[in-house]
Amino acid sequence: MATFGTSHPSDLAAQTKEMRSIQARRQMEQARLQRMLDPKVRAIGVDKSALDAQVAEKKRREQEEKARDDAFAASMVAVDHRLQLLDREVQRARKDQEKDTAEYRRTMQGKERTKEFDLNDPRALAKDHPAREGDIDGRLGPSAAQVFEGEDRSYAVRKLQQQSQMRNWVQAQVAEKQARVDAERQAEHDYAAFQDEVDQIRADMEEAETRSRKEMNYAVKDYNRALADAQRRNKFDDRGRRMNDDAEDINNHLTSTLLTEDPAATQSQIDSNRSIPYAFKGLSEEQREQIVTERNAQLQEQKQMRASEKLENQQWDTVQEAVRRTLEVSEREVLRQRQANARAVAEEQRRQAEEARTRKAQLNETYSNRIDDDFFNRFGTSCR
Repeated sequence: MATFGTSHPSDLAAQTKEMRSIQARRQMEQARLQRMLDPKVRAIGVDKSALDAQVAEKKRREQEEKARDDAFAASMVAVDHRLQLLDREVQRARKDQEKDTAEYRRTMQGKERTKEFDLNDPRALAKDHPAREGDIDGRLGPSAAQVFEGEDRSYAVRKLQQQSQMRNWVQAQVAEKQARVDAERQAEHDYAAFQDEVDQIRADMEEAETRSRKEMNYAVKDYNRALADAQRRNKFDDRGRRMNDDAEDINNHLTSTLLTEDPAATQSQIDSNRSIPYAFKGLSEEQREQIVTERNAQLQEQKQMRASEKLENQQWDTVQEAVRRTLEVSEREVLRQRQANARAVAEEQRRQAEEARTRKAQLNETYSNRIDDDFFNRFGTSCR
């Protein structure tokens, strides 16, 4: 469908872009005219601030155009997504409508619903009702001549059905009662058998427990009797062994060299310079003198070691003191050099500050921008 009075978003964006470009160009021309009419800018040269402003303005326009293009692209994507959703919704609605139409045709527009179907129905006779259906038929009126007073057409059949139903009820009751009696008898028989089995098991368990208790008592008695006999034998054997050990111990003490003071008994048979530890009787006079001599030698060696260590520490202290003095001299020289450098830097900074003040005064004198008649005569003359 055609629409009037509206434009495509792309056309509007192009027109807006063109208007912005024209406006920017006009602003640039106006700024250029002002710069040309300004004698300060004309005398000095290019205006750096104006160029920076132009660059910033150009970047801003580019960013705005990019943001506008991104927004337009996002809107186009959203519109396309919305159109796709609407298209899918229309297709789904069309499918539902076609499905409903087919269902309506199948259920409501079949051939059996036509006006002439009764005349062409092949099962018309099978579907037709008989002239009379039982004794109570609402289709029969007084003039139908189908129902007469006192007539009971289903009496014989109904009586047979009632007799058969009564017979079945009686048989079912008898069978149910007999089944209940049989179930009770079987339950009593099973319970009696279960009780007999339980009694037999209890009697067997009691008999087995009594027999096992007797056997255990006999075994405990036999074990206790054997244990008592073994203890008596062990006591007798221990008494004999202790008597033999005591006699042998006394004999060993009387005949061994343990209680004697013989120094030869402490020397080893393998090496005469070694002693037997368990038979040691003390040091001899020569061994004592040797120990004293070795101890004096060790004391003298310790004194010499202490003296040499003291001398070494004194030498090390002398070296450390010399190193410390050298480091102090070096540190003082570095400090004096840093102070001299700081004074030189301060002097240089003062000189540069003086030159900067002189240069600034000269620039202020040179570019004082005094207004004369020539300045006013140039207004509105030209922008080129």
